Amino acid sequence: MGGLLTVDNLLINNDAEIGGEIIGSKQLIMFNGEKIAGGDPLVARVGQTEKGVLLNRAGSITGYTVHHTNGNNKALSLVIEIDGTAEWTDSLGNPPTVDTVYSNDEVRGIHAFTAGQVLTVAMTGFGVSIPAIILIEVMYDD
Repeated sequence: MGGLLTVDNLLINNDAEIGGEIIGSKQLIMFNGEKIAGGDPLVARVGQTEKGVLLNRAGSITGYTVHHTNGNNKALSLVIEIDGTAEWTDSLGNPPTVDTVYSNDEVRGIHAFTAGQVLTVAMTGFGVSIPAIILIEVMYDD
């Protein structure tokens, strides 16, 4: 065994055994929160704590999904922050009055972070009480 195989596309129809380490691992981080009418922004929580997540290795934010369970009367925006600075901001538009799901993805390296930085999430534009679940996808470089 040994050597290096380089291909553009690899299709495996049966089981594959890989020795060594696959570079880059994915983590999904779930935030939740409920915004009460009159306040802005919703600062998403991890469990019941309004704090961020310590990122233990270098990597990139590569996607998100947002699911909220009732309507809203204002345009929503999602703000993903690294160490308190907006790293990725997306306008979600005016949602209808039913369950709504938004998602977006990005290639690695665009929204990069280093080990030891803190990931936080906020949403702005709420006009009524609205519970939300926010899932952030990160890919680590090692």
